Amino acid sequence: MESQRKNIQEKSRRSLPSISLDKIKNYAIYHCFYSNLGNEKWNIDCVVLSKSAHAIVHSWLAGSIYPIGVSEQEKKGSKYPNFFQRVFHLYARLIGLLLYLLR
Repeated sequence: MESQRKNIQEKSRRSLPSISLDKIKNYAIYHCFYSNLGNEKWNIDCVVLSKSAHAIVHSWLAGSIYPIGVSEQEKKGSKYPNFFQRVFHLYARLIGLLLYLLR
């Protein structure tokens, strides 16, 4: 478990510079897509975010004041990921790719 956590921390340092997992104890692995669940590709299917950033993706970008789950978002008639969530996914991936190339 500890080696998995260190691996996640190292990947997050390369993909999202604004998040230091050494300082933030509460973080989430955010899935951009659920189609490859169990076989995720880093920085394509999932990224590491702080809990507050993860909540924003599942609240404001989902069209809600409070964080909601994917199933609740789809019940309300908004397919996951919606346009705003896709833009966020693209931004996170581009930052990750840029940092990977610059290292």
